[in-house]
Amino acid sequence: MTKRVRLVALSAAMLFVCTTSSLMAVVSYEVPTGTVGSQNFGGSLGMDFNVAFTTTITELGVFDSGSNGLSSTITAYIYDRTNTAAPLATLTFSPGDPGTLVGGTRFKTLGAPLVLPKNFQGTIVADGFNGVDLNGNLAVPPWTVNTGNGVLGFVGSSRFGTAGLFPATADGGPVNRYAAGSFVFAGAPDITSGNIPLGGITAAATGSQGGFPVSAAVDGNATPSVGGTGWAGAIPTGDNTPPATAVFEAIGDVKTSSQTQLTFNIISGGFGNHTLGRFRLSVTGDDRSLFADGLANNGDVLANWVELTPASASSSNASTVLTVLGDNSILASGGVANVETYNITAFSSLPTITGFRIELLEDPSFVNNGPGRASNGNWVLLEFQVSHVPVPEPASIMMVLLSGAALLKRRRQAA
Repeated sequence: MTKRVRLVALSAAMLFVCTTSSLMAVVSYEVPTGTVGSQNFGGSLGMDFNVAFTTTITELGVFDSGSNGLSSTITAYIYDRTNTAAPLATLTFSPGDPGTLVGGTRFKTLGAPLVLPKNFQGTIVADGFNGVDLNGNLAVPPWTVNTGNGVLGFVGSSRFGTAGLFPATADGGPVNRYAAGSFVFAGAPDITSGNIPLGGITAAATGSQGGFPVSAAVDGNATPSVGGTGWAGAIPTGDNTPPATAVFEAIGDVKTSSQTQLTFNIISGGFGNHTLGRFRLSVTGDDRSLFADGLANNGDVLANWVELTPASASSSNASTVLTVLGDNSILASGGVANVETYNITAFSSLPTITGFRIELLEDPSFVNNGPGRASNGNWVLLEFQVSHVPVPEPASIMMVLLSGAALLKRRRQAA
């Protein structure tokens, strides 16, 4: 199925840094043209989603069974799942004013775009389906979801209820179960250089300490707090501090023509030298639906990961020594400060990067084998930050050199 993508003006609400000057308008729930409904239900049908990075909804849509027009009025709504008293946006679709058919869904433009902030928890709802205008409800649905390069995270849960009201009853069926409502939102453009925003709602880890979930490692707050900023390992028991792995989806595809230089700023510590002791970094170009499910414990961290070989590694604490080992991991030794920033550079030749992984590894040089440098072997990862700069291809470098030589020759001749 062809995805519906077009360019819209850059919204001031999008806060990330990249060199692209436009955003993609993306259909959230994509239904193939000609899809025929399977259920006569006139009540409200909803599907839940979360916002990983501030975005704007510009259109709402409703499913058109058979893609052959509407026989009655169907209404679409956007609700805040944390406050369901009234919808944030509503549009009606009628036989006389059905909207524009795209795939198997009809869309109409909102009078005023709806800005949804980072971490918003929403539900797209539609009601008014009937025996002619059937909704879709299949065990193996042909419709798909589109994250907009990581801007949205789809919870997967579906719900139903009374027409005109938020559907409060959870459906225990397959994920994203219904063909009912949809919407168009501003997806993230490709990131060609600069800072790479990471989504907290899709961050996942093999384990997290209570109050210190993995999502806190990408919340923009690097200040240690008992209230819980940063990702911490499970509380040690006996002489065992388990190793841990975390993965983060990029908000936007990191693109490069040949090779890119990645720079990691990894801030850790607090609470008495809870800095990282030994760790390894990797990247993936896998589809975001295949990893990072947002779980702080027993999360999905599996993907086709490519380990990075660090080109340089240093700490903000001058007495800390970071050594690159033969397995591409980095080992901290020497002095230790309460909070440190590790600066790591590495190169990747993946044409597209969609996510990052950090593995925290045990080492006999630490108390309880680490993986942290605290007195009990634990650690707190306060903030995980990444940026990238494409490396010019050899031909491009040669052109720059030739242009410089030609300019120098002209200056000499003019003299």
